Amino acid sequence: MPFAKPENALQRAEEFINVGKKQRALDTLYEVIRSKKHRTWQKIHDEIMKNYLELCVDLKESHMAKDGLHQFKNICLNVNVKSLEEAISAFLLLAEEKAEKAKKDASDANILADVDDLEYINSPESVLLKAVSGESSQDRTDRDLLAPWLKFVWESYKQCLELLKNNNKIENLYQSVAKHAFLFCVKYQRKTEFRKLCETIRQHMVQSQKYVNAQQIDLNKQETQNNHLEIRFLQLNHAISMELWQEAYKAIEDIYGLMSMSRNKPKPGQMYNYYSKLSLIFWKAGNQLFHAITLQKLFVLLKEQKKSITQEELTKISSKLLLATLAIPIPPNRSIIDECLDQDEVTLEKLKRLSSLLNLQQPPTRLSLLKDLQKYNVTNHVFPEIKDLYTTLEIEFNPLKLSERVNKCLDYLESRTDLLNDNYNQYIQPIREIAVTRLLKQISQIYTSIEINRFLRLVPKGVDIHTLEKLIVDSAKNLDLQVRINHQTNSLHFGNDLYVSQKDDMPEGPSIQSMPSEQIRNQLINMSEALQKANNLISSDDIKRQHDEMSVNIANVYRQTCEKHHVDLLRRKQLIEKQKEMYEYLASEKERQEMEKKRQKLAELEERAKIGADFRPKQDIYKAIEAEIDQRNKDEDEELRRNIEDANKAKREQMEKFKKEEKKLDHFVRACHENEIQLIQKATEKEQEELRKFWDQQEKERIENLKKEAVIQKDNRERLLRMNDDKDAFFDIILSGRKAEFDKQMKEFTEKLKAARESKLLERKEKRKTERRDKYLKEIEEEKKREQMEKRQREEEERRRKADEQARKQRLREQEIEQKLAREQVETKKEDKPASAPYRPRAMGGSGMSRPEKPSTASEELGWRKRSDEQSSWRTEAPQTERRGFNRDSKQAAPAPTRGQWKDSVKKREEKKDENVWRRQAPQ
Repeated sequence: MPFAKPENALQRAEEFINVGKKQRALDTLYEVIRSKKHRTWQKIHDEIMKNYLELCVDLKESHMAKDGLHQFKNICLNVNVKSLEEAISAFLLLAEEKAEKAKKDASDANILADVDDLEYINSPESVLLKAVSGESSQDRTDRDLLAPWLKFVWESYKQCLELLKNNNKIENLYQSVAKHAFLFCVKYQRKTEFRKLCETIRQHMVQSQKYVNAQQIDLNKQETQNNHLEIRFLQLNHAISMELWQEAYKAIEDIYGLMSMSRNKPKPGQMYNYYSKLSLIFWKAGNQLFHAITLQKLFVLLKEQKKSITQEELTKISSKLLLATLAIPIPPNRSIIDECLDQDEVTLEKLKRLSSLLNLQQPPTRLSLLKDLQKYNVTNHVFPEIKDLYTTLEIEFNPLKLSERVNKCLDYLESRTDLLNDNYNQYIQPIREIAVTRLLKQISQIYTSIEINRFLRLVPKGVDIHTLEKLIVDSAKNLDLQVRINHQTNSLHFGNDLYVSQKDDMPEGPSIQSMPSEQIRNQLINMSEALQKANNLISSDDIKRQHDEMSVNIANVYRQTCEKHHVDLLRRKQLIEKQKEMYEYLASEKERQEMEKKRQKLAELEERAKIGADFRPKQDIYKAIEAEIDQRNKDEDEELRRNIEDANKAKREQMEKFKKEEKKLDHFVRACHENEIQLIQKATEKEQEELRKFWDQQEKERIENLKKEAVIQKDNRERLLRMNDDKDAFFDIILSGRKAEFDKQMKEFTEKLKAARESKLLERKEKRKTERRDKYLKEIEEEKKREQMEKRQREEEERRRKADEQARKQRLREQEIEQKLAREQVETKKEDKPASAPYRPRAMGGSGMSRPEKPSTASEELGWRKRSDEQSSWRTEAPQTERRGFNRDSKQAAPAPTRGQWKDSVKKREEKKDENVWRRQAPQ
């Protein structure tokens, strides 16, 4: 019901809460919040909202809380934003406390780890898993205790974010709620909800750019950009801590978009955090190339921006950059054309997008990163052992000592315990694989074959035979390395493929000579070029003749298609003229609309001028302005009319010129056709004669070939006929052998079938015997049970019959005793009956009835004057129609009273009857 004042509703709600009716209290407060009479903010609204949200949390009504907060936002947004902030903060804090309490009450806090989505706790899959899994009752209790509260808290955060989105007045509150929502997801390890939260915040920012209104947030403001950057960095840190790398990469893209949108240069601290997290994401994604270029950006940033950088910090970041660069997989040494053919549009687009995150114009390469190491003088700041590793892998050519030097450097990295926190050990295994690949390339330049066991001794430690074979196969597949594994001789063979093309101008890595197959291939290419030049010198006349014929053909094709091209050009010109006219018309229409708006504005000014005191002078001014505008409009209309007339005149002249050209071209084409008719007839006759001769020649050759083929087929037939007897004898031998084998297998199958049939029949016989025996024993057992049941029923009926007979006899005995007592009482009353007072009529001064005698003693007088409750109980209580212990429906009869009990009861009844008799005695 509607309340006149909010205080009344609050008081009624408190009364409901005191009697335990929280739902009624919630409905009462909701009626006040959504009432149109109380839309003006008052101090009492804060108290109402506090109690309302507490009831929503207690009853887990998240949707009711959302509706209430929406109404409260409309009430106090323009008056007191602080109240809304306090209400939402208290609501979320209370929900968090309830969830924390449920977590403490649960025996296992990670019981909901297997629940992917809180919005669908009891999904069909989870119900099936519960049915087949051995989940204990304690687990189910913990789940039922904790899951509803976590779901309520998640829905509360989601609804609050939806309520506070894209409003510049409550932007800070939105950021605070988003931070607490991230902390909730991290605290309870809710990965699905974390993804949904990130997507929700991303959608809110997109909507803020798409829809514009007065209260919309402005992303061009520096403060708003800083708030969103802070949220994205927080999202990035939490995503990395929860190992959600996809969400971390999306956060990186959002951060890059916000930094690109900002007019100010990002702070060095933000860029350091950005590059550090991006390098980690690239490493987890397996993209060593972009991981290294990110560390290079980080190195340049620290070197340029951090003025107080120490030599130790510079050495660590330089060493890490060099190790990351060396860990990049070696690219194939292919030509530019091959590289363009290998990369599709999707790969190129992906590389461009990743490069844009680092402000690179083009994707980096391993070679460019190695050059940048020299450019930024990175090798002078690294540890000496890591510098030796770089020299061994990228500069020196010494395959026999390569593994020894690499092992020394990697052992140094493993022994440095102070580098464990910087994740230097993650580069050890990739560098080992790079060392094996580099060793393969160097060995292939000086050996044609090598034993696998010897090569295994040359590779760095930590690489077994299976890993080695995998690396060899990957190198042959991805790097076009000419190597083959011969398992028969347990050796490796190099340089046997002539079809592999590699760049000779800039070989990748240390090299002393090209492969033997590459040398042979280059010689063949040089030979082919020399032969081509010789062929051009020898057949220069033929080439010149072919060139002339091609020129004539091109000229003929042009003559045949030039008319069509000319007509297309004319049509295109007409289309352009029409488009110009359309644009001119649109421009004139737009100008006319603008002039109309100016006239309307002038009319409004005139109306306003009429109201003022100095109406006359302003009217003259406005008339002058109007005359000037009219004159200007007339001049513009006149100029536009002249332009239109000139354009129409030029168009008519152009059309007449086109018609003359068309008529001239038509006459020329007709004359050409008349002249070429005779030439076409002669060419047709000549062509028919040549075709006839060609057909005769081909027919003659076909007949000769058929004759030769017939002779060959005849010889083949005679030769095959001589083999017919041998063929039949061979077939007989094959068929006889197969028939004997078939008879043998058929006999074995028949014996197996017979044995299986007998065993099956015996098994079925035994089974039937067992079933009949079990059935017989079961029938005997049932018969015994049935007889025992019947016997038990008979005994029960006999016992019940005896009990009924005993009860019947007892009742007869009691009736006889009662009748005897009744007779004795009647006789006693006749003997002790007092003389009644004489009857006296009312006319003679009497009362019309006899008066009982006055009691003689004081006790009798007191009993006569005041009856006790026990004596007057017959006036209020209903008579008992059934005596205790003598109910016919009872299963067992009550025990008979003793003789002493009967005497006492009879004596009490007689005394009671005597007292009632003298009180109710009527006059005789």
